[in-house]
Amino acid sequence: MVDPITDSTAAAIQSIYYHSSAALALSLWDFLTTFGDEVHCIWPSGDLMFPTFAESSSPSPYRMKRDAFKWLYISHRHFLLAIQLTCQIALPLSAAMSSPTSYDCLSSLVFMTILTQCTNVTLEFILALRIFALFGRRPCVLRLFGCLIVAHILYSVPASYSYFKS
Repeated sequence: MVDPITDSTAAAIQSIYYHSSAALALSLWDFLTTFGDEVHCIWPSGDLMFPTFAESSSPSPYRMKRDAFKWLYISHRHFLLAIQLTCQIALPLSAAMSSPTSYDCLSSLVFMTILTQCTNVTLEFILALRIFALFGRRPCVLRLFGCLIVAHILYSVPASYSYFKS
């Protein structure tokens, strides 16, 4: 038996859609206004996709760390925008969402939860590395934030699992 959608559920769905649209608009605005700075500050340390043989033959540890941070930042920024566009525009237009079953809704919710957790963890890594740099690259700061990120993961995974199990 299918539960009818109540007024409060319809209002909640509409609120989620409005907030998601506002978040997408803000993300696109941020992307468009800061893309020039990103190209100037993040990209110039060589070709991202195809480094030359001289660059790849003996990379320094500093360059490898900087490139790892660059990839983390770029993947976080561009991957999330692509996922947000997909979830906001493509998924509602798909045939499966025209008359979704409870399985479709649950799998969509699980997918969104996993993406949200991955987003939180990558953002926490970026912020922790920035704070680590601000505090003079002290190892105790890195260990502290590493422990906090691991604690967040250890708390959120079982909490999410128990939520979906019920």
